[in-house]
Amino acid sequence: MDPAVAWQEQAGPFAAGGDPSLGLLASAARLGIPMAPFPFAAAGHVIHRGRGSLAAVYAARDRSHPSYEWAEDHHAPHFAGVPGADRRYHALLRRFRQQTAPLTGTTLATACQRAPGRQ
Repeated sequence: MDPAVAWQEQAGPFAAGGDPSLGLLASAARLGIPMAPFPFAAAGHVIHRGRGSLAAVYAARDRSHPSYEWAEDHHAPHFAGVPGADRRYHALLRRFRQQTAPLTGTTLATACQRAPGRQ
């Protein structure tokens, strides 16, 4: 989804807990906002890493965050319990960094616009 569209009010609000995924996807579908895969992931699929927000809260030591105590013991990624997903995640991250380093809006946009299979 075009980031310029995703952050517009009509695309849908974030849920009270800060998770935009389900509401944002439903709203985008309702509005007819087109979705496109990331080319660097076109040859496979993406497994939800999980707990990224909790990891950020824990790493920042943000004790004022309402989920900080939960984050202390639940910040490690779970990869939806899929065996080997952690290794595939790290390989995907290496490919992503190769295509976007240094990560800027421009390098990310360029990587996202590449046709699958082209480098």
